[in-house]
Amino acid sequence: MAASQGPISLVVVDGAMVMDGGSIFLRCVDADSTIDIMLDWSIDSRRRGCPQLSVEGQSIPRGSPAEGTWLRLLEGADVRPATLRAGGDRISPNALALSDDIDDYLSAIQCGPREAIRLLVHDLVARVRSPAYQSPEPNRRPAPAPDSLDPLRALVATGGRSEAIRWYRNHHPDVPLSQAIRVVDEAFARR
Repeated sequence: MAASQGPISLVVVDGAMVMDGGSIFLRCVDADSTIDIMLDWSIDSRRRGCPQLSVEGQSIPRGSPAEGTWLRLLEGADVRPATLRAGGDRISPNALALSDDIDDYLSAIQCGPREAIRLLVHDLVARVRSPAYQSPEPNRRPAPAPDSLDPLRALVATGGRSEAIRWYRNHHPDVPLSQAIRVVDEAFARR
């Protein structure tokens, strides 16, 4: 179905979070067809100031009536995954999630596909309504100045490397993971 025609209701049958900074893919069905909805929320698109919601590959303008319609449809959508088997994908207890959204998604996967997809729908709607999406700014945050890293230094002093990386990524989401690891590792080397 073309994005301009629009369905009356949706059923979300599948979804995934891309490990590129949090892009979200949802596969939905309506009475007539399958509809793919994608939010490009990659670190690169946010850095360039152009995260984008698309339906069936067609960009949906920010703040448009079409955007509002798709978000309302998603909020009211039924979630019926093709498989209801909970915990099929086991996440290692030693896994390190470097952001809260990924940690929440991995936890939801453990509860089963329905919970994981519900979380993705919620996150997609929340992100599209956020100021970071509605009024994106290119290069919003430069790499932090060294004197802003006192909380990081405190984590390093206690030996919490994973916590230090997570803190850095939470406070500087536009900084690539490789740079966050380098900053933390350099702080550990100086201790």
